[in-house]
Amino acid sequence: MFDRWCPGLNEEIQGFVEALGVAPVQVIYYSMTCLKPRCSQMVLLPGITKNGHILMARSYEYAYQSDDFTLTSTSVRGKYAHMSSSVLQLGRDEGINEYGLGVTMSSCGFPVGALDGMRKPAIRGLQFWAVIRALLENCKDVGEALPGEI
Repeated sequence: MFDRWCPGLNEEIQGFVEALGVAPVQVIYYSMTCLKPRCSQMVLLPGITKNGHILMARSYEYAYQSDDFTLTSTSVRGKYAHMSSSVLQLGRDEGINEYGLGVTMSSCGFPVGALDGMRKPAIRGLQFWAVIRALLENCKDVGEALPGEI
């Protein structure tokens, strides 16, 4: 991408690393400037699917090592049943409930959390995996899932 959009930049970086006596991979400019997308979602609406159903998909490129990769079917008394993938066994990455409400998520940067090395939260609130589970268990449709409706 640098060769196409920033002609000459690779040569400039090569001169930089030669002058410093370091490897090109040590130049943080590369890792901070040319980024790959992670965890993508897509939805196909009934008008373009062969079976006339809505199809939902999510990719797992961000941190597949830490995902549970457990397909979970949950039916809690008084809540809407849902099928989803789990986070920490009790949380949800994404899923679909018995009424057809589907919820997915993508990472939008370095993880926020209480563990060392993670970004500290800017506000007090629930992690995405608790929010997604709450939406799947308590909302029939998008209207019910909008803020202030749970």
